[in-house]
Amino acid sequence: WFFDSLVIPNGIKIENKTHYNECPPWSEKKKLLFVGRICKEKGIETLIDAFYEMVNKHRRKDCVVNIFGEGDPRYIDSLKEKISNHGINSEVVFHGNRSREDIISLYSQYDITIVPSVWEEPFGLVVIESMLCKTPVIGSKIGGIAEIIEDRVDGILVSPNDKVSLSDAIMELLEDEKLYKIIVDNAYKKVCEQYDIGKLAGKVLKVMENIRGIKNR
Repeated sequence: WFFDSLVIPNGIKIENKTHYNECPPWSEKKKLLFVGRICKEKGIETLIDAFYEMVNKHRRKDCVVNIFGEGDPRYIDSLKEKISNHGINSEVVFHGNRSREDIISLYSQYDITIVPSVWEEPFGLVVIESMLCKTPVIGSKIGGIAEIIEDRVDGILVSPNDKVSLSDAIMELLEDEKLYKIIVDNAYKKVCEQYDIGKLAGKVLKVMENIRGIKNR
């Protein structure tokens, strides 16, 4: 037997559509969000360096990075040491771990979600959750992140480990209201159309029915 290939991605429930972005980029305080395991593969060091680039080079004093997640305490301590060396202790805040439900309710309180991974993520759950909540995503152009985001259409992609490109992308999205709105609208539409778990489950069932039909011939 020979079958045409079909890729069915992971998805999320498109039920609660009330967590819309409540913190547009022209609000007084700019809040950046990272959610995930705190480990080297997630590229948090690049995010810290990019943020320092914003503060030091572009003199942005109105931004805060909020980090949610857990990891090796020794690695977290090394990140805090880097932050201290940069002199940005008050602008980079570690919040520890949160439940999935709490995280979902958090996205709408932030201006931009940053996904700076340096390894090939198989999928980007944080990406589609944030897109559903109308908080735009800047992510690394690698793995599953790059498969979800179409650059400058429904998100922004930057090269992994590139603090300058990440810093520039954050600055652009914070300063360009038109681009921000285009990305937010396109991203929300994409998630509803392509990553609704209900629709994807239907596709899986259809494939199984086709296979069953072939076997019964």
